[in-house]
Amino acid sequence: MTAVIDIGGTKIAYGLLSNPENVLPCIHYQQSIPFKKGLAHLKLAIHEISHDIQSWATNNTVTINPTIIVGSAGNFKPNTTTILPGTAINLGNTPQEFDGIDLNKIMLHACNNHFQYKIYNDASLQLAGGIAYAQHENINFLNKKIAYIGPGTGLGGAFATLAQSGLEFVTDGHIFDMQLKDSHNNPVMAEDVFSGRGFFQHHNITPKEINQSQKLQKKYQLAIDQLGHYLSQIMIQIYQGKFKKLSQYPWQKNDYDAIKQTQCFILGGSIGSKGLIANQIKQIAQTQFYKKLNIKPAIYKIPDTEKAALIGGFLLKENKFKVNN
Repeated sequence: MTAVIDIGGTKIAYGLLSNPENVLPCIHYQQSIPFKKGLAHLKLAIHEISHDIQSWATNNTVTINPTIIVGSAGNFKPNTTTILPGTAINLGNTPQEFDGIDLNKIMLHACNNHFQYKIYNDASLQLAGGIAYAQHENINFLNKKIAYIGPGTGLGGAFATLAQSGLEFVTDGHIFDMQLKDSHNNPVMAEDVFSGRGFFQHHNITPKEINQSQKLQKKYQLAIDQLGHYLSQIMIQIYQGKFKKLSQYPWQKNDYDAIKQTQCFILGGSIGSKGLIANQIKQIAQTQFYKKLNIKPAIYKIPDTEKAALIGGFLLKENKFKVNN
């Protein structure tokens, strides 16, 4: 049985999974705990999670694979588990707390070296899980370029192609730093306006609160519409393979070429997948994408992002995607 841990900006989800019989693997045990920001709290949480899954396995007489799959907010230095500066600001008590941290060392120390860890950016898990959910609904992504857009606490992104041999990722997935235009045509960085953190900073209310109240939905309709405009800009610029990046992590021509003409999009994150807001921004983006490019995009909204992360982590480790022909 394989354990998967998903470290997000507000909670940590984890579970134990086994081999899929159809498209989706079986989740035997699933839990989530609130994430109190900071390295100290992360270490404590990983220690508690390690103990919990060992206890569950012992009580149910099952064996856990010694390698745990981890998805984490933040992007990593190539071929390492060292968090790049400025990419995990939603995890720390300060924006810089996780800069340059070797996440694998933190995890090993927290579990007393009882497990090994295979660490991915959390958007990779969501993309993989989203594809699995879509295929379970007989949506065919074979040999197509796929983009994951995940506005949650921050803004996650990932790009891949589903081949017969498995999932092939391209680029570093960074879209948090994509330049967009606001309602006044001013340049803005995507994560500063198209994320839970950004929305709260601008409106002093969370999208979750708005989703729970029809009165608030009417009051903030223009803000919801603007989220849809931001999503459409992101999708259109991905398809065009041309956009300015406002961080210290520029792309090369081959990165842009790798995602150019992407027409399949998976939406995740709390803003992109939940409630009335998610439904509305999906519709706005679909309409504007078609109006601009005369192409109808395939947009799939993940039905359960917590489960998707666990499923995606399992499938990435096993490389057991069931490909629909």
